[in-house]
Amino acid sequence: MAKGFIAAVFLAAGLAGCGGGMTNTPYDTRTDKEGHLPPGEGMFGSAFSAEWVRRDPGAKPEAPAMTAAEQEDFKKWQESATPEQRKEFEDWRAWQEQQKKNPK
Repeated sequence: MAKGFIAAVFLAAGLAGCGGGMTNTPYDTRTDKEGHLPPGEGMFGSAFSAEWVRRDPGAKPEAPAMTAAEQEDFKKWQESATPEQRKEFEDWRAWQEQQKKNPK
């Protein structure tokens, strides 16, 4: 049983290409310390470069401004809306403002 397991391990290693020096393909031995690797190559690529920009955690995204057409549509809706619809909208708007002031 043990001999069969060992044989299977060697067979799997051979099929996986763990033959060490058995391959004839050259491999790159340059390191980043030698300064030969161009930016963006290597183990992490450009993941740890100065291209990362940290956002201000306190900054809040700006709401997009309403266009003139949207403002006109909103005014038409306000004039034609029923009191129940206006009340629902005002409640929703108050809830949004409360969520902005008290984020979780």
